[in-house]
Amino acid sequence: MKTTSHSMGKKRLFLGFLFVTAILTWSIFFAWPTKNLSVYLCDVGQGDAIFINSPSGFQMLIDGGPSNKVLECLKEAMPFWDRSINLVVSTHPHADHLTGLLEVVKRYNVGQILSTDVVHTSPEFMEWLKLIQEKKIPMELSKDVKAIDLGDGAKADVLYPKESLKDKKIENLNNASVVLKLDYSGVSFLFMGDLEKEQQKRLLNSYLLNLKSTFLKVPHHGSKDALDDKFLELVSPKVALISVGKNNYGHPAEITLKKLQNKEVEIKRTDKDGTVKVEVEKDGKWRIE
Repeated sequence: MKTTSHSMGKKRLFLGFLFVTAILTWSIFFAWPTKNLSVYLCDVGQGDAIFINSPSGFQMLIDGGPSNKVLECLKEAMPFWDRSINLVVSTHPHADHLTGLLEVVKRYNVGQILSTDVVHTSPEFMEWLKLIQEKKIPMELSKDVKAIDLGDGAKADVLYPKESLKDKKIENLNNASVVLKLDYSGVSFLFMGDLEKEQQKRLLNSYLLNLKSTFLKVPHHGSKDALDDKFLELVSPKVALISVGKNNYGHPAEITLKKLQNKEVEIKRTDKDGTVKVEVEKDGKWRIE
């Protein structure tokens, strides 16, 4: 029986369709969220951006870094079809934490924003407020939120600041940073924004706070004022996460690295390790990728 070119063409088209379908099916399978807690310390250069995906699929982004590079991290961390983020946290309005969030809010459907009411006059901050208003994104203040339920046993406590900063003169915006502590299956992460050691003492004086954590996101890219000695002793982390660009402003400072090394804390830093991913399983086992 003679096969016509027309039927051969239809066969190739059908096989091509099957191939594309198989590729898409496998892509979706491998991109589908796992039942683990995933924390990404995004490599965004000299700035901060941390993406969290909870076992229930709740997604939280803490800061966005100094550029649109955060979008690459989100592309890696999220399924390609997912265009929404449940919660965006802006720890403070410095450009190296805020700039990337502008494009995130433009490109993704953000369910809610958590921040403070501190006032800043930078162009980035003005655009940030404008975007929030235009997109009608609900915003909560850290002073009004005790904890965030990420589902399936994952919870983030909002530790600081717990007061209005709107009418206060803040000399150092780093010290207005939102501080969060994330817990899941006995494994914890302390996200410090850029809160420097002078304000860390305020956290130490609050006896109601349990600051001990498995992971510590070192404030202010590991600067010389990043860690108060008593604070570090109380947190007692196993791993220090440092978000920092290559050869920028002398960060992380040698004195801060020495403090961590003397406590035998493992150090992971984005300028050397790229994006750092931590996976926490339901039984409390964790690994760094």
